[in-house]
Amino acid sequence: MEDFNASLATLDYIVIGAYLAIIIGIGIWVSRMNKTGEDMFLAGRSLGWAAIGFSLFASNISTSTLIGLTGSAYTGGMSV
Repeated sequence: MEDFNASLATLDYIVIGAYLAIIIGIGIWVSRMNKTGEDMFLAGRSLGWAAIGFSLFASNISTSTLIGLTGSAYTGGMSV
């Protein structure tokens, strides 16, 4: 079996640093735009029904849902 030595190169550290800087920059930019909790949690009540529906759908679909429901259907039948 071949010995595998996993290490990061300089370019890897640069990419990770740039990613973190971008994420922190977006966080600071968004935090300056939000004035109240309503802006943060409800998008200033400016979203349409489609965006809210897709958001709810995406929140309810996850790997635990897909795998868990499949396993429950296998053990308990399709009525689950």
